[in-house]
Amino acid sequence: MKTDRKKLLNNAYRLSLINLVFRYTELMEFLSAHTAEETGEVFEERVHAADRLIRRHFSGEASVNREEVEALRRENVSDMEELTALTDVFQTDEYILNRLEYGFREDPARDLSNGDLTDLLISYFSRVPRDIQNEAIINVIEQLPIRMTRNRFLDLLKERLGIYRGGELSVFSARLQMLLTAAGAHQEELFSLMDIPADHILSAPRLEIRTREEFDALSDALAASGELLNIRMDLASVIQDVLNSFEAVLISEEEPLKDFELDEDSRSLILRIHDMIELENAAHPDAVYASLGVFEGWPEKLAQEISPLFSEDHADDVIRCLSILMSSSPFTLLDSAGTEEELTEEEFRRLYSEFSEKVLKRLTSVNRTYARALMGRMNAMIPPRFASQEELENYILGSLSGCTDPAERAGVQEILEGIMKEG
Repeated sequence: MKTDRKKLLNNAYRLSLINLVFRYTELMEFLSAHTAEETGEVFEERVHAADRLIRRHFSGEASVNREEVEALRRENVSDMEELTALTDVFQTDEYILNRLEYGFREDPARDLSNGDLTDLLISYFSRVPRDIQNEAIINVIEQLPIRMTRNRFLDLLKERLGIYRGGELSVFSARLQMLLTAAGAHQEELFSLMDIPADHILSAPRLEIRTREEFDALSDALAASGELLNIRMDLASVIQDVLNSFEAVLISEEEPLKDFELDEDSRSLILRIHDMIELENAAHPDAVYASLGVFEGWPEKLAQEISPLFSEDHADDVIRCLSILMSSSPFTLLDSAGTEEELTEEEFRRLYSEFSEKVLKRLTSVNRTYARALMGRMNAMIPPRFASQEELENYILGSLSGCTDPAERAGVQEILEGIMKEG
């Protein structure tokens, strides 16, 4: 049966309007729950910029150019990518602190016997659903200590990345970029850009921790900065949801549509939210939520109806843009659709050579403890493949036996035990 394209586009328009209402409300709620210091000047300004564009459009004061919204979305995506890179830096610091902690504890280090580990693995994977067992393995692998030279590690990465040969060039390039981010290749400028205290990161002098008090102070400082980072990442994601929905509305309005059953409700509710909320203090009246009842059940219904729009082979730009904007990822750019270009052997070698040069420079610029932590994080992103549970067990035991630092080994074992007992 032929798809009624106009009807589907009309429903896509209505769904975008409803999503905008919900997400705009979530944005105001988020602002009401956090201080301006927590959310940061960059994102506060972006909220006001988005708010001005939305109000200008729905009040009829002036037309909004799609390029304005797209530019704002791009800025936000760029900052989210930087915040993601900062998150990698903090996760590396936490990785190190978890291993240093046992050096300041009075209770003796406990070694897992081979039998203990076998029992834990059997119990753990018997409780993990099959469809997420790979994720469970990664949770274990990322905690293991790394004991190998930098060059040997890079050779190992190259071998594992060989699975991308013959695949899509864009996918391989994206994977290398993720590994570079995990290596913290740009951490100094990232901290200054996002206004996160740079003195909270671990560096060679900071690793010379002598007392439990020094350790606790650094742990508290990292926790505080990490919480600030999470708040800003969450806010940036909510802003992106609002901007994605708004641009989808603008794109949909470019089509000759009909039967706007919910159009007036959506538009009037958006303006009501503006009238009820003071952006300066982000007060969020409960009455807004009561107004959302008019849309109960509609998002699910419309999403189901428009699914053929994105599953069929439509080549026109409107469908392509709407499909990207309505995807589940906040990191969506309208020109970010993957290329089908194949990753040739020549390109594989060239790209990996450039990548390994950057990573080696990074690993040699930090002390051994930090370099091992970076290698541990990258190792978990491209984990080894195991044909059996016995292979996994031998890999874990081999990693633990190669760790000569009793405090680190004890810390890793406690973390693994916690993962497997609670998972």
